[in-house]
Amino acid sequence: MPKGLGFNKIEEFFKELPRALAEHAFLGFLVLFIIIFIASAFIFYEYSILAQKVEPQITEKALQFKENNYQEILKIWQNRDKNFREAGSNNFPNPFQGISAKTEPTVSPTVAPE
Repeated sequence: MPKGLGFNKIEEFFKELPRALAEHAFLGFLVLFIIIFIASAFIFYEYSILAQKVEPQITEKALQFKENNYQEILKIWQNRDKNFREAGSNNFPNPFQGISAKTEPTVSPTVAPE
């Protein structure tokens, strides 16, 4: 690592940065404003002006509705709907009901009063 630029100097720079920005608040505001202005102008140019110059390609072939594909998808959806309705009609037993009936209550020892 070169002696001219060490970790201590970088650390000192970042420690002094808030104080320098506070002492020169107007200058810091102007620098940040110019940076933001340039970035927003670039974004505006990229997505507004360049987007208008490029025209979308128009396909000459019209869209066609394919009946056989539609019927296949309709069958799949009907099967899913049928399976969904059948799943809701099943009555499942309560898995916790058997536990409470099989276990006997524990008796805690009682202490007789003296």
